[in-house]
Amino acid sequence: MAIKNRRKNAQKAVSQLSSIILNYNNNDLEIIDSAARQLISVGKRHGVRAQSNVTKLICRDCKKSLIPAKTARIRIKSGHITTSCTRCNRVYRSRLRG
Repeated sequence: MAIKNRRKNAQKAVSQLSSIILNYNNNDLEIIDSAARQLISVGKRHGVRAQSNVTKLICRDCKKSLIPAKTARIRIKSGHITTSCTRCNRVYRSRLRG
């Protein structure tokens, strides 16, 4: 019984942290970075992962948020999306669908 409640609480926490990260225009940068770190730790501890559109906004190297034009540089070139973290210079590459 306690395991189900723990997992349910973890899912609720992941959804709240995800909403903070997705609303990066309305929140302070420190709050968003803190939410990103907590989202990673909750996911690892409880096995509850965020959706892929949220995890793409978190740098896995420095564990901070990737906000376009503020903390991340995004380039689209020849069918690929390149996202670079401006804090730690980690580069993420993904292919465009279509």
